[in-house]
Amino acid sequence: MIAVFLLLCAFAAFPLSASAHGSTRFTQDTQIPLDAEWALQHMISEHRISNFDPLSFFKMHDFDSDGVWEGTEIRRTYGLEDVSNKDVSEEKKQEVVTKVLEIFDTDGNGYIESREWMEGIRGGKKLQDYGVCYHDEESRICGTRG
Repeated sequence: MIAVFLLLCAFAAFPLSASAHGSTRFTQDTQIPLDAEWALQHMISEHRISNFDPLSFFKMHDFDSDGVWEGTEIRRTYGLEDVSNKDVSEEKKQEVVTKVLEIFDTDGNGYIESREWMEGIRGGKKLQDYGVCYHDEESRICGTRG
């Protein structure tokens, strides 16, 4: 948890105007470090938030506020239900859900409880970039690794 907090503080303090060439990518009005982990890229690009804690991230993406992430919430977090991903195969969408569950669903019940999320984050786990891309009127989030 402390490591995640320090990492988030480091990104929050990152001087946006003093980046070296090639070390950032741009959204409409924000620079994102190329080496930023997926959750930070997502929060800056989609929500315009660069300073957040892991529990806030979880709660923001717990769309039905029941304290767990089901597959549908993982799909929404990754933009897989967005019209811009209509050509992404159902197999690829399910692969993303399965991989996220493999990382965080430690009791194997098919969803991620906030407790599992926080324990995972404290243990150094993080959401990965699965190479899916989505965009809306304000932003574009595109995976580069997969």
